[in-house]
Amino acid sequence: MEKVTQKDIDWLLNLDTSTVPEKVPTRPLWIRILILTGISLLLLLLPFFLLIRSSVYLHVSHQFSAWPSLISGMSLTILLLLLYLLFIFRKFRDKRLLLKYGVIGISTLVLSFCVYGSVYLSSVHSKTETVRSYYRSLNPILRVTSATISLADKDFLITDIKRSPEDYLSMGLTPLERSMHYPQKNGYVHAIDIRTIGKSEVRNRVLQASFFLLGFETLRHTGTADHLHISLPLSD
Repeated sequence: MEKVTQKDIDWLLNLDTSTVPEKVPTRPLWIRILILTGISLLLLLLPFFLLIRSSVYLHVSHQFSAWPSLISGMSLTILLLLLYLLFIFRKFRDKRLLLKYGVIGISTLVLSFCVYGSVYLSSVHSKTETVRSYYRSLNPILRVTSATISLADKDFLITDIKRSPEDYLSMGLTPLERSMHYPQKNGYVHAIDIRTIGKSEVRNRVLQASFFLLGFETLRHTGTADHLHISLPLSD
């Protein structure tokens, strides 16, 4: 009688170890949580980024006026949010009904945010009442951007918007021939100053990098006081 091997026994018991798949190692829980948090944050910030970056791009590179640029950015943002909605409710049967009410709801939300951001500046985010009174003289793209940044930065404070040559003289500075703080040919001021004194350097750097990524020109000034100068470039 032939000798029975372990392989024969495994085969008889249907436990052939050669066919058992190896266990695939999984990532630790904290890494999975970190990845999920990063993706969620990215998806949350993407609509705001698209709204502002596309508006700046059309205004600067394609000579769109301020409001048409902003409206175009709003339209792209609405489309992106609709994609989010369709993905979240992808199992919803009546896609036509979902699309109808989705367009109405999302359009209302985006429009309300942009209108609010373009007409109102809280006293919490403005140094003086004079700054608030000049807010509507600011390019609407920069207004909506300021409103967006203030959502993430509770310490966001605009210290200056509109200036005249006399203002520079009163501060003991030589008046600039071309300042973005002056009203430009389109009638809008294209610059704001943001307070950096008393804030952490990490916060100030992140704030400057955020505006830069959105397409604005940034400059750290120390003329009268340390502040961050943000300007919207003029059309090419």
